[in-house]
Amino acid sequence: MATYPIPKFHFSVEWAPGTRIGFTEVTGLTMESDVIEYREGSSPEFHKVKQPGLQKMANITLKRGMFQGDIEFNDWMDTISMNTVERRDVTIKLLNEKPGRY
Repeated sequence: MATYPIPKFHFSVEWAPGTRIGFTEVTGLTMESDVIEYREGSSPEFHKVKQPGLQKMANITLKRGMFQGDIEFNDWMDTISMNTVERRDVTIKLLNEKPGRY
């Protein structure tokens, strides 16, 4: 049973050098693998064999975040508009109902 008030942020997003921002919704955490079907020419069976192919990652969307007083995220987003994208490792954590717990 949840205690009230329910925490405002449900996801914690971190990236180097340790900046952390809370978001209420994160979408696009999916990965798909293409299927490669083939039939070997000397196979006596009349069916195709399936193997995993290339992997596809979805675009991640972060919604309703709050980063009051921390403009590092805003500065990073400005690099995208200037077409000089700086890639960073990002960790997305799903938070528990208890504040500060994962």
